[in-house]
Amino acid sequence: MSDCYPHVARRRDRIEPAGDCTREEAHKRLRLLRPLLEVLGAKLRRPGLLSEKAIDSIGTLLCPPVNGPMAASNPLAEHFRSLLVDPPTDSTTVYPRVRLQLRTHETIAVEAAEALDTRQRLSCLAVRGTGEMARRLDKQERALSDLTVELDEHGTTLVVRQQKNPLRAVVVLTPSVNKGAKPKRNALEATLPENQSRVLADLFEGAGKGRLGQLRAEPLSAVYMPPPPSQSDGSHLLPVWITEHLATIAQDLFRLHVLATAPMPEGTSRLLYFDRASVHRNTNPRYYKGREHMLVRCGLHAASSACVCGLHGHSCTTPFRLLEFRIELCGASFEQRDGRRCCPRHCGEDIEPQESARFPGVCTRCLKVQLWCCHERKATEPGAKPPPRSDGGLRMDMTGLLQNADDTLTKPPPGAWMLDSVREMAACACAMIKPEHTGSSVIELKADADNAMASLERECHARGHVDAHLGKLDQTCVWLLRRGGGKYCRRVQKIEVNGKRKIPEDPPDVALTHGHLFKMQK
Repeated sequence: MSDCYPHVARRRDRIEPAGDCTREEAHKRLRLLRPLLEVLGAKLRRPGLLSEKAIDSIGTLLCPPVNGPMAASNPLAEHFRSLLVDPPTDSTTVYPRVRLQLRTHETIAVEAAEALDTRQRLSCLAVRGTGEMARRLDKQERALSDLTVELDEHGTTLVVRQQKNPLRAVVVLTPSVNKGAKPKRNALEATLPENQSRVLADLFEGAGKGRLGQLRAEPLSAVYMPPPPSQSDGSHLLPVWITEHLATIAQDLFRLHVLATAPMPEGTSRLLYFDRASVHRNTNPRYYKGREHMLVRCGLHAASSACVCGLHGHSCTTPFRLLEFRIELCGASFEQRDGRRCCPRHCGEDIEPQESARFPGVCTRCLKVQLWCCHERKATEPGAKPPPRSDGGLRMDMTGLLQNADDTLTKPPPGAWMLDSVREMAACACAMIKPEHTGSSVIELKADADNAMASLERECHARGHVDAHLGKLDQTCVWLLRRGGGKYCRRVQKIEVNGKRKIPEDPPDVALTHGHLFKMQK
């Protein structure tokens, strides 16, 4: 399932099976865990590992460090020991929680993913909300499991990690820590005797099978996100399937992977991943009076994000946060006024309503596409003016790419044929937040969106707007952006470098397809 959305970061429990056990399954695993701990206690010369109130009890190893007279008798020690040895049977007790998880991926850093060969790199998935990647393990690397026992809501866990050696036992004990602190783990490791081989085998039996091998399904509908205390309006988190469509538009039409690669050192390339996408209705009269609109915000994952301010000669003194792809449109619902159907924002204008054919009901005028290089905001005194806009990072307007309607150009030109597809996806995102689009109606909405993207793909192939033709232009654009000083002169559709126009010996001109990625020539 994850292969269907290669450009979207996924939650960890949507990448590999979580393996959550029912209460009955949890008790079964805990009964199988006790013989392993008894063998480890004897092997490691810890006779009191499972004994009540023993100084070398496993409960003591699961407690956070304590100074003073309570160091040898932490009151939580007996509580954790009893949860493992004699777990509660009543249905009201929440802990312990047990997961038997088959490891199909390994978590690696972005830099490690970039160093992989092409086959393995394409098997990596971005992990949502982190700066990490999940690499799918090869067939010969898989079939190892983790048994995780959660003992409280503060992060106290016991993990039994399966090893390639069937007699090797590794138990990792992690006490709870304060937020932001690094946990101090304890490990129990030993090689079991031959006659105890079934102790580990029985413990991991059934991992990745049946219900324990099922991935959590991705929701099809948008999810409402309440606003933070400092704001009044909430937002809607878009599902993965439409986020993938938006990422495809950003890559195939706007070539954002080029901009993600350009800030990186020579010899490094970046793939395009969206961390998430959300829809916001901006109606605050203090900021948007007369220009209320719908905003689709797509934050790029850390694997695709780096500050691009320097590429345009823009400096920013605050720390970089992320790159954000934004699509803005009116998005207002139509209403009846003076016997005609119109948009509340544009009703005073003598124009016909403009809406999507596939996703009608909202105004699609005032379309704007931008890329924001978002930085941390400077702290201001209470009542003081907000910091100037220039301090917030670069704002790149990319709408001009959709306004070139010249289909007679020799190179695969962008332009008006792209505009309808961008409007359709923006209108679809606006339709997603309507309360009536749940259940079966969302399935119909997804089918229409899939058809719209299939039509766009056919149009791209018919016009030659594909990677096979644009790959060389992508490389040239990266070189020019890294070199610095390039500006896009829209009037003549040329890239000027240090005030000089292109000559025949220069690299191919990228103005028609990549001009929106450069600083605009005034």
